[in-house]
Amino acid sequence: WDRMMAANPALRSAPGRTEATPSLPPIDAFVELEQVRGHHAVSEVDGTLQALAQVLAGESLLTPAIFTAGRQLMEDTVPPEWEKHWEGPEGPVSYCKGVVHRMVAVNAMVERTRRGSLLAGAVRLEEFFHPETFLNALRQQMARDAGVAIDTLTLVTAWDGSLGSRGVRIEGMRVQGAVFDGVKLRDTAASAPPFATTPTC
Repeated sequence: WDRMMAANPALRSAPGRTEATPSLPPIDAFVELEQVRGHHAVSEVDGTLQALAQVLAGESLLTPAIFTAGRQLMEDTVPPEWEKHWEGPEGPVSYCKGVVHRMVAVNAMVERTRRGSLLAGAVRLEEFFHPETFLNALRQQMARDAGVAIDTLTLVTAWDGSLGSRGVRIEGMRVQGAVFDGVKLRDTAASAPPFATTPTC
């Protein structure tokens, strides 16, 4: 954790904006809120691990909360307090890596939204803490841009780029137990990896 945080010192800094601004487009508001939520997740993990380090160094007293968190980590379990901020991998090491990876990605997305270029490039859903909320924000923004009621929209997927500049390009999606080349879904060999990456859609 310390090495990851040392490589990304900005992750300990609070976001510049602490709550969504009503005038922001839905996608921009979502990304800024995602940054705030991610910062809370980073702070929770960082606080727990620093408290444990202080106890082990004899600089702080062992409290029931620190004891419980330490026991859960030794059992290779993610503390429930962490999962309140993001439901990630079950193992603490993978969870910590996932939090840092997403937080770095979200910080970059915040910069892209401030330049008005988030949807100009492809988006990876795995880089969000709450990808389902992104899809809802996208729906709201598409309805607003088209001047139609949100309930009249239908989700359409195009693997051939036929939608042009409308919507968003998604990359990095994976399919399990099959291979999809953008045209046809095929079975995989028994020795193939369980997941295959799909083309950008």
